[in-house]
Amino acid sequence: MRVAMAQTAIKFEDKEYNRAKALEMFEKAQGNADFIIFPEMCLTGFSMHTERIGERPDNYETLEFFRQCAVKYKIAVCFGMVRLVDGKAYNSAVIIDKDGNASDFYDKIHPFSGGREGQFYTGGDHVIAVKIGKLNVSPFICYDLRFPEPFQAASEKCEFLVVIGNWPYIRQDFIAPLLRARAIENQSYTCFVNTTGFDGKILYGGGSVAFTPLGEKVIEAGEEEGLYIFQLDENKPRVFRGDFNMKADRRNDVYVRLLSEIKPVEKVSWQADVFEFNE
Repeated sequence: MRVAMAQTAIKFEDKEYNRAKALEMFEKAQGNADFIIFPEMCLTGFSMHTERIGERPDNYETLEFFRQCAVKYKIAVCFGMVRLVDGKAYNSAVIIDKDGNASDFYDKIHPFSGGREGQFYTGGDHVIAVKIGKLNVSPFICYDLRFPEPFQAASEKCEFLVVIGNWPYIRQDFIAPLLRARAIENQSYTCFVNTTGFDGKILYGGGSVAFTPLGEKVIEAGEEEGLYIFQLDENKPRVFRGDFNMKADRRNDVYVRLLSEIKPVEKVSWQADVFEFNE
């Protein structure tokens, strides 16, 4: 499988501009990739203006745009969007195959408290698995990368863990080591697709990166906007898991008990200056 990381410089809350940029990426990927991945909230940027950028079930225009692109260019796609359902906003990821079939929504499980995201978005409570080629793919979103438990759950069925993000430059160096850990501990391919540039509020540094199930770096982007393509060996995760069956030694029953015995951590309220949003 040939995977394209579309590392774009998102123009804040400008869907028309960002759709044009996405089309450029599809044009470059056509004939060169089987699966293209875009960042979190890829047509709007990391905005807390949910009523302004969010979409309701009767008009998921972002989903329809990417569905048409997937069919036209014959490329499966993963992307992020904001949806409004029953008075709640969700930071969501969707995968659409090359025939235009859309997956269920994955809703970001961990809204980022440092950016006040949890004040505007409701956290999800499930993971999804989508078959692309020979691999089962599970998407996650940005801050989720810091929490290994959902990745373990997803890797029971999936061999390719995808993270889409708007990860700021100030914490850029954390992406690769965290993603590599998720690859090794889940014996899965992992990929993080980030945005880059300055959106008027936050500076992003790109650094999109992918690892094999053995933790080997496949590709890493710099700060430049661009399409970064790499090849996956679709048989590698299953072969490696068969040779080194770490999953069989997991003690999920013990982990659940241990978690139930731990006292909840008191939440500390904090707000980084870089994440102040003007309403």
